[in-house]
Amino acid sequence: RKLRIRYHMDHQYATPLTITLPFCRSEIQVWKKLAQDNVLSLLTDPRWNDEDWMYFDDDPFAKPPEDCPFVEDLNTGEAYLATYRKLITKPNQILVALPLYIDGAVTGQFDKLQVTALKMSIGLLNRKARDKEYAWRNLGFVTNYAKEDHRGRKMFVESGHIAAHELYVDATSDEEDEEVDEEDDKAADYHAILSVLLESVKELILDGMPVDINYKGKLYKDCELVFFIPFVKCDGDEADKLCCSFRSRGQNVQQLCRYCMCPTEETDNPRANYRFKTEPMMKKLYEQKEVEKLRKMSQSCVPNAFHGLRFGLHNDRGVHGACPFELLHAVLLGIFKYARDCLFEQLGETSATAKEVNALAQEIGRHLSRQSDRSKPRTKFAHGILKGKLMAKEYTGVMLIIAAMLQTETGKQMLSSARRKNLRQAGQLMDWVLLIETLIQWEAYLNLPQMEKNHLQRLKKKHQFLLFLLKKVGARHKGMGFKVMKFHAVLHLAQDIEMFGVPMVVDTGSNESHHKTTKIAAKLTQKDVKTFEKQTSERLDDFHVLDLAMAEMAGRPIWNYSDGYKTKTPAKSKKDITTTGGMMFRVTEDEETKAIGFEVITRMKNKDKVQQDSGLLHFVLQIQKKTSAWLDFIPVCAEHIRNGQIFRSHPNYRGKGVWRDWVMIEWNTGDYPAKIWGFLHLSELPEHVSVRVNDECKVSKGVWAVIESCNYTPKPAVKKGEMAPRTSELFKPIILEALSYEADGYPKHRKFYVVDVDSFKKPLVVIPNIGTKCEFLMMTPRDQWSEDFKTWVAAAHREDMMEMED
Repeated sequence: RKLRIRYHMDHQYATPLTITLPFCRSEIQVWKKLAQDNVLSLLTDPRWNDEDWMYFDDDPFAKPPEDCPFVEDLNTGEAYLATYRKLITKPNQILVALPLYIDGAVTGQFDKLQVTALKMSIGLLNRKARDKEYAWRNLGFVTNYAKEDHRGRKMFVESGHIAAHELYVDATSDEEDEEVDEEDDKAADYHAILSVLLESVKELILDGMPVDINYKGKLYKDCELVFFIPFVKCDGDEADKLCCSFRSRGQNVQQLCRYCMCPTEETDNPRANYRFKTEPMMKKLYEQKEVEKLRKMSQSCVPNAFHGLRFGLHNDRGVHGACPFELLHAVLLGIFKYARDCLFEQLGETSATAKEVNALAQEIGRHLSRQSDRSKPRTKFAHGILKGKLMAKEYTGVMLIIAAMLQTETGKQMLSSARRKNLRQAGQLMDWVLLIETLIQWEAYLNLPQMEKNHLQRLKKKHQFLLFLLKKVGARHKGMGFKVMKFHAVLHLAQDIEMFGVPMVVDTGSNESHHKTTKIAAKLTQKDVKTFEKQTSERLDDFHVLDLAMAEMAGRPIWNYSDGYKTKTPAKSKKDITTTGGMMFRVTEDEETKAIGFEVITRMKNKDKVQQDSGLLHFVLQIQKKTSAWLDFIPVCAEHIRNGQIFRSHPNYRGKGVWRDWVMIEWNTGDYPAKIWGFLHLSELPEHVSVRVNDECKVSKGVWAVIESCNYTPKPAVKKGEMAPRTSELFKPIILEALSYEADGYPKHRKFYVVDVDSFKKPLVVIPNIGTKCEFLMMTPRDQWSEDFKTWVAAAHREDMMEMED
């Protein structure tokens, strides 16, 4: 309580409002907060630094640029720009977007105690800042209630039993029930609660807010904030509820899309193009009680809580065009999941081939997980890619594993021998390669922080081909096939980007992670339905007050807002640190038997289980003998860190097997991939000493890496008049270089090189081509995926042939 007063939060408690729900006639309390208090709290939060704010030309009063070729944050989308042109008429006015977020979170085993919070932020903060939990404030909670409880209570009271009067003296507040449609009654109660939570937002938009803004040490006095709602971040189910669309996904629903009037039968049409639903259209139909017309549009005939609020003035669609389809649910849990399921459907989900493919995928994922390039998605799954529950962001790793599997010889043989004829048809495997790799590149493109507007215009057509490819290759027969909302939603994605900014602006991934704090607060309540929302809100306020106290202890009290805060001096970057260490061993040679061995000279569990290649020990021993005049022995290290990048070559990393990273080496003749076998620590050599190892190299003071090099596989010859076979854009085959090979192609004697670590150009992801003797697959860098996708977007549309059978 003292801290609440200290930080001017003693008046910001959630306040109750008692309402009677229109359908179940239950009298409930809705706990809400004022949007004005939330805006003030966000503006004055002492945890913000100058780089968290988003102003044009570093000036809060600056206008947006007249012609910007890029789309980035929400202030570059058409929703913001068109609203700015229509509303900002005075030099001291600042347009402030109020992005909203709503989602439910289960707090435990009690299904009646779900937390559904309506939150808000401000568009003056940039996207990275809005991804932080303290960039959002609660407007209130959708009250938990169960209509069955109220109906049962009413039946008990009407029975006339004496116990009913003792238990439910206030039951008379439940009025008579009207027979209405179940979809409509749920929507009516839900929007009645939302209307209460949005009252202060409506007042804030109508009245505006005068404030003083401190930015980069300068105080801007008498700023007039003008507000609008650009979009509501939510998943598909919540979005349908906000738009009063039917939540059923069955084939009897006439329109699945909440954006447009596309019939369900046309949902799987990549070229579907239908009229948009608008706020005036929906509002007029409700006011005229056109129940049947609304039903044909799969809309509930109830008053929408968002009608009348100021959304972006770029169109008149209101909330019906401001619940964008986002990356987490529509793409990762939608398109990617469908692609994986379609592949296994063609294999036969319970077939022996599917089990073998899943086992191969698990092994490939293990190889992909231990690489020097740490930017790749997670690929190590305990039960492979078919079984077990996968998180949304893990589906990128699933797609990457499938793409790698389609390039391995063993994977090609397994898929070609599948009992389903789909995969045995000529060219079908290459079609799957095209589909999976295009999806991976597409996801990388959608994660870009900046997109070109001319690309977005072309992307609308490319999305049609992408859906055609998925429908043609995937050939889904389960359920309704591709007559699903997440398939059709891709057609609206490019326009959403134009209106609201890049997909990461509206993605709910960061907000989903914020549920953890809410769940903790919910567990600190009495778990009583009547007081659940109130107590949860109070606990969250307590957390916020304690955070402000921690900020004050760090020298950033809330009352220094007008004077500004000094940005902390950043700590020394890890990129400036270069070290070599980890597990160390030295090579030994018995004087009598001349037997070569090694000794681990650092602390390590299970030293006796460490094994080293005999060829590596012979190679290091030669160097050790040539430097014996200056060094007693050469320590061979397992880890080298440079420019923030870790390179490992460990024979038994954490007791879980070999980990040998790959790196691109810059030679005089060009760049070639190499496998790291260890690091020679020669820092004790005198400055003037230079020792020749062989004809290719000599070593001096410093750190040197022992490597194996690879050569690129030559492209297959193409006969005149024939087209070159389609190759992978994600994986390039390479062959290990060896001193000699067995008759079957297996390397008989390894060929080692020693190179200066300064010749390391970039980390690589390389996995063995399972099914061959010494061939590997080198993955293109992740930042190249989006560039390859942009190249395709810029390519002529006539190259994308779309011929779909009836």
